[in-house]
Amino acid sequence: MLKQIRCRYCGRDFLQELNRAKLASRRALYCSEECFQMASQSQETSSCPACGKAVPRYAPTAPFCSVVCRVTSSSSGGRRAAGGTNPHICQMVGCFESATDPIPVADTGETLYLCARHRAQHLSGELSVPHVASMTVRYIHDLRVKRLNRLYDERGNLCEILRCDDPLYRESFPSGFAQAYITHVNPGVVKGWHLHLKQKDHFFGVYGTSKVVLYDERDDSPTRGLVNEIILTPERPMVLQIPERVWHGFMALSSEGAGILNFPTRLYDYADPDEYRCDPHSGEIPYSWAVEDR
Repeated sequence: MLKQIRCRYCGRDFLQELNRAKLASRRALYCSEECFQMASQSQETSSCPACGKAVPRYAPTAPFCSVVCRVTSSSSGGRRAAGGTNPHICQMVGCFESATDPIPVADTGETLYLCARHRAQHLSGELSVPHVASMTVRYIHDLRVKRLNRLYDERGNLCEILRCDDPLYRESFPSGFAQAYITHVNPGVVKGWHLHLKQKDHFFGVYGTSKVVLYDERDDSPTRGLVNEIILTPERPMVLQIPERVWHGFMALSSEGAGILNFPTRLYDYADPDEYRCDPHSGEIPYSWAVEDR
């Protein structure tokens, strides 16, 4: 699969083959070996927009000096910043309920998307504008999150995940069920980055606690460059629908590891898999998987 890329050195657009080896190589960002070598040897610098440090012009994280500065400045793990958002998910941190009608934010030109409960609290004045601004996040365009109910009684509990009469299922599986599988991730391991061109994933946390991270690199997306972190755990059941062409990966936060049940929209093709990968620690995607104390 070929993808159009703009050379980091000369600015020329060129076609690059989208395969695992190329995605894990910084050389893939340059149209020729000459441009790659010239960029590597360049002494030109600019100032990091986040902290002001000098940054080599062609550094992998440019114009930022580090992945940390780039994530916290332009995406902040999904924190509110200039740009688009997802009109389907309430923007209050950790809510994930469906958003209702948009709310214009005075003097900013931005639009706020809240669920019915948080919308009522905001419009009544119970949630002040500064409070809302500090407690809202942006979500990647086309991302879907469905909160689930876990029913308890003296015998135990039950949780429905997907039904054929569910609007999410009807929209994503027009040809019917494709397949399901469970993936386990050990502590300290990152499974990612993964990308599918034609397939949506539907993640459900079966056991343990996992952190799912998504990065939007789509040229036509209003949230291009945004990073989201979403925690999956059985205690707060939800289905996370990951759109096509969105990079994603996950790691276990619990000592026993974590398990994720996935319902992909396409059957896995062993002869021609719709599966592309990038080294999670190469810096090509502006995110650090290190767990920071704070």
